[in-house]
Amino acid sequence: MNARINRAPPGFVTVAEAAAELTRRGDAITPPNVSRYLDRNPDISAEKHGKYRYVDLAALILHRSGNVQSHAKRDAALPGPASIQAAEDEAVDSGGSTSSGISRAIQEANLRLKELQVRDAEREDQLAEGELVPAADVLSVVTMSLQAMISELERAELSIAARHGRAVATDFRKARKEAQAKAAEQLTRLAQKHLHPAVAEQLTAAPIPETAAA
Repeated sequence: MNARINRAPPGFVTVAEAAAELTRRGDAITPPNVSRYLDRNPDISAEKHGKYRYVDLAALILHRSGNVQSHAKRDAALPGPASIQAAEDEAVDSGGSTSSGISRAIQEANLRLKELQVRDAEREDQLAEGELVPAADVLSVVTMSLQAMISELERAELSIAARHGRAVATDFRKARKEAQAKAAEQLTRLAQKHLHPAVAEQLTAAPIPETAAA
């Protein structure tokens, strides 16, 4: 069993071992359901070695902890650090290579969970202090600002048409369209250079929205 565990990265366990550990933590689940869960959530690190499928135990536990479908089961018996240590001690006391391998994986997963919890706490502090701004907020501010600018220019176009005739208004619209196209191009370049690819893609998908009057 040790040789089988050592083929996977530290903190990885088999699907069967992951199911046993989740169940021990109060999140009852069978190995087949763990496999189906991994199929539905490919963002959880998992690897196939021979006939065994290994999963990052810490990532799986963390992902399951955020899954609303699992809350009711976990709330009834969610263990703290003492319970986790008891599970590790139980695995060691039972002896055998399987228990030893699972114990090491649990210890590694527990360490990773603590690191992730510290990271999440730091992120919350950064959000509270304004050092970190959610991508959705950035996209909302940019989109609303550009929409407001375009709406004002369109209203100005109508006023120009009424005062100076359609020919002048047409020239104004052409200039506004050219400026809008250049702004969109510049926004795309800056987003791709400075933002995360996923955020840049959302921002540049429709960088400067058109209104019905455009």
